[in-house]
Amino acid sequence: MALTENERKRFVRQISLLTEEGQERLKNATALVTRCGGVGGAAALYLAAAGIGRLIMIHEGNTTWSNLNRMILQTYDWVGKPRIVKIRESIHRLNPDVEIIAVAEPFTEEL
Repeated sequence: MALTENERKRFVRQISLLTEEGQERLKNATALVTRCGGVGGAAALYLAAAGIGRLIMIHEGNTTWSNLNRMILQTYDWVGKPRIVKIRESIHRLNPDVEIIAVAEPFTEEL
């Protein structure tokens, strides 16, 4: 899928490195991120910021107070609620064009 004019404007700095074809490849790519806490959440956020087209994110559990110091996508008003829902919401605020499949289960072979 070709880049829109808005995407060209948004990603102009990285297109100079990746080329427009490279940015289109990123837009058409899918990444799987399991365990979207501290490191995984940051990775998912940067993938979305870079223009990945689709993210599949798998993370179980609810936000706890002890998550707030290391999970950059969680906020105090989300304590007690499913982490993956907040992660999806936070990423969509940054890049509403990324397709997100959010799975609120543990990552297993069967999944």
